[in-house]
This record gives sequence, C-alpha cells and structure tokens, in this order.
Amino acid sequence: MTAGRALCHRAQGHCLCAGRRGIFPSLSVRENLVMAARAGADGRRDWTFERVMQTFPRLGERLDHGGAQLSGGEQQMLTIGRALMTNPDLLILDEATEGLARRSRAKSGASSAGSSRRVLRP
Repeated sequence: MTAGRALCHRAQGHCLCAGRRGIFPSLSVRENLVMAARAGADGRRDWTFERVMQTFPRLGERLDHGGAQLSGGEQQMLTIGRALMTNPDLLILDEATEGLARRSRAKSGASSAGSSRRVLRP
C-alpha cells in the first residue's frame, strides 16, 4: 500500500519519495510510522521507530498529532521517516527540503539555492 507519492519496491529494496508527501492525514505521526515498518529486502531492520525519532526529534514532539495537523516541514520529515521505516537499500528523495524552514535546511546541510545530497546509512 502506498500513500501519495512514497513508492517502495520491496523486492528491489528501493524507495522513492517524490514531490507530494506520502502520509495518511487522518493517522497520527506514530501510526503513520508504525504502519510503514517492515524488514528490508534482505531482512535487515536497521531503521527502527527509535532511530527515526533520533533522526527527526521534532516528530517525537508530535507523535499523537494527525498528519494533517503538521506543518509542511514536519510532513516532509514524516514522509522520509515512513520511507526509512521500510529499511530500503536505496532511498531517492525528490525535493527533500521542500517545506523546511531555512534554519532547518541549514541544519540538514541543504542549500536554499540548489539541491543537496545527504546519505543516511544503515
């Protein structure tokens, strides 16, 4: 099952987060993440709920809020968190900093003038 444009191909271990955010607006942050959790193609579970919370601490502050109640940047974090919970071998992000405030972009190493690449390793 996919929501929006977060497309995961489990057999190949690939996940694409493109343009629109792939979250369920009526589910809480916790529910969005937990329902996406699964082992990777090789059975790995490097990306756990706890690790996603460490990577995106702001989501931890909003666990009981519905997806529709989140800011654009928070929705983007949730989309990426959902994709990571599938434990992909490869995660492709399109417009990864869309919706993030400039301060958040600076923290992630992204330039407001262009695209950036950031590798999150298992």
